[in-house]
Amino acid sequence: MKKIMILVLTTLLFLTCGCIQQNTIKSITMKELNDDIQTNLSINLSVFTIGFKSFNESDTVTIVDTIKNIVYDQESNTTEFLFDVEFNSSFLCKPNVFKGDLRNLYSIGDKIKITVTVKRVIIPLEVVNFTITYDLEIFEELWVGEEYFKSNIMNGNSFKPLSKSLIEKI
Repeated sequence: MKKIMILVLTTLLFLTCGCIQQNTIKSITMKELNDDIQTNLSINLSVFTIGFKSFNESDTVTIVDTIKNIVYDQESNTTEFLFDVEFNSSFLCKPNVFKGDLRNLYSIGDKIKITVTVKRVIIPLEVVNFTITYDLEIFEELWVGEEYFKSNIMNGNSFKPLSKSLIEKI
């Protein structure tokens, strides 16, 4: 019993002093997410950084927004939800493309919630005797792996579409 009390008191102490950080960001819109993106290209062009101003690795990001349009791509079997935002062109991992045809589940005007987790990856990419290092904060649920990223960066499909289990109508 004494050990349990010590464990409970220690946990409470960590929580109250901030030693255990809750990494949840609540209810941002796609526009707010887009506005939070920051990019940097090093002076010698060797490091390209894309990250977030307000989020850190392992933060849980909850995006709540209203669908303005729905586009289904039969060739890739993906559904893209469009919102009141035009994404920053350097933002590579947009959390609005889902695997499968979801048109029968969602409609224009539906309010939805998407929950994703921030992940940081550093990827060196050899390009004609020059190495460009990508230092990226992305969403873990979109990440396949370094080799997939490298083989697909030029065609714009460096990340997989999200699973439909990550979106819900609210």
